[in-house]
Amino acid sequence: MFKKTFFLVLLMTALMVLPCTAESIEGLALHVQKIEPGAVRVWVGDHVSSTAVSAIATKKGIVVIDSTNIPKLDEAFRKVIARELGRSDFKYLINTHGHGDHTAGNGVYADCQIIAQENVKAMMEESFKDIPRRIEWNKESLKEQKEQLASGKIKEEEKATASEQLIISTLTGEYLNSSPKPTFPTKSFQDRLVLDCGDVTFELSQSGGTHTQSDIFILVPQKGILFTGDMMADKWLTDTPGCLATFAVRTGEVRDYPVLVKNWQALIERKDEIKHYITGHWNGELSHEGFQARFAYLKALLADVGAVSKPGGDFNQFITGYSLKDKFPQLVGSPGITNQG
Repeated sequence: MFKKTFFLVLLMTALMVLPCTAESIEGLALHVQKIEPGAVRVWVGDHVSSTAVSAIATKKGIVVIDSTNIPKLDEAFRKVIARELGRSDFKYLINTHGHGDHTAGNGVYADCQIIAQENVKAMMEESFKDIPRRIEWNKESLKEQKEQLASGKIKEEEKATASEQLIISTLTGEYLNSSPKPTFPTKSFQDRLVLDCGDVTFELSQSGGTHTQSDIFILVPQKGILFTGDMMADKWLTDTPGCLATFAVRTGEVRDYPVLVKNWQALIERKDEIKHYITGHWNGELSHEGFQARFAYLKALLADVGAVSKPGGDFNQFITGYSLKDKFPQLVGSPGITNQG
């Protein structure tokens, strides 16, 4: 009896220390990050910058932040989210902006209310009009990727990234060739919207003019989370930055910027409520310091451009003398920032 019990204890101990079998979706490693109790973030891949989808459980149901550009992944993510949160009452989907890698999977949540800034719909319409060109581009890209892998010329340290990219490109091609139809937001707003889910609130505020005209911040104070979409990041965990490669004050209209400054300032003033700055792609990391530094950069740039645009201002001289290393040394080398800003 003692021997049998001893053997069972040894077996259980061995099983406990063995690594769990890694999950995968369509041949891509699945990652699940528990941000806070009742709040998770999921994505696939270890190398390529794929969209990270987040979800938060509330009294009114599950709120999902963003879909991806491959609905097949969103279908799998929905099941993973339900498993991780222990429930399946999906209620809302919020798009952080209108790019396809954050909206193409909206149809997976067609049973939910889909919320986005008012410019998202037009961006989605343009993206779907462009599908024929994207199909051709994807076809050429797939051909080149397969030839490179078959040639044996890819460096050993680059093979994993290349293989992962091939899977993503293949899945993207399958989606584009499936005659997809857009699933537009069912509720939109211009400046601000507060979504009250009982025990959790989602404070959505327009931040258009950096990455796209449709960007929003999403503050979830009860969880200490601020979602920033694809607007900014301090650093990259891999060499493929994706959409977050750019940070610029250039994509909005003049009327966007006073609203952006107001909403951004309000969030900086609430810094004590924010523990997690969550970017739209898994491999971007953002801190409060980086969030605040970019705000200072934004304000200075808007002020300087405003001054040079007045009579007597010399724009060429302004550009020549605008050295980031002198004005904002802490941002030099930061993702999306060049020496000229």
